[in-house]
Amino acid sequence: MEYKKVYDPEEIQELIEWFEKHKDNLPESIYINKGTFVKDVRRTAAMFKDIAEKVGDKKSYGGHIRQFFILREEIIKHWEEEQNSASV
Repeated sequence: MEYKKVYDPEEIQELIEWFEKHKDNLPESIYINKGTFVKDVRRTAAMFKDIAEKVGDKKSYGGHIRQFFILREEIIKHWEEEQNSASV
C-alpha cells in the first residue's frame, strides 16, 4: 500500500483484522529491509495496532500506519519465500 498522510478507517480496520487472524502464524522476527530488523513481530504488531486504533486518523501518524502496512507486506513475502523454498 502506498504512503498516505491519512488512511481510511476501513483500511486500518482490515489491517488490524489481518494481524488478529494470523497472530498465531506470525514469524518470531523479520527483516523489513536491509537496515530494519523486527525482533519481536507479535509485540511490534500489537504496538502498531494500539497506535492505529488510537490515532490512526491523524495526519502526523501516517508514517507509523505505513510501517504497519509494510510489516504485513514483508510477512506475506516471507511466507511466499518459505513456500517456494519448500517446494523446490
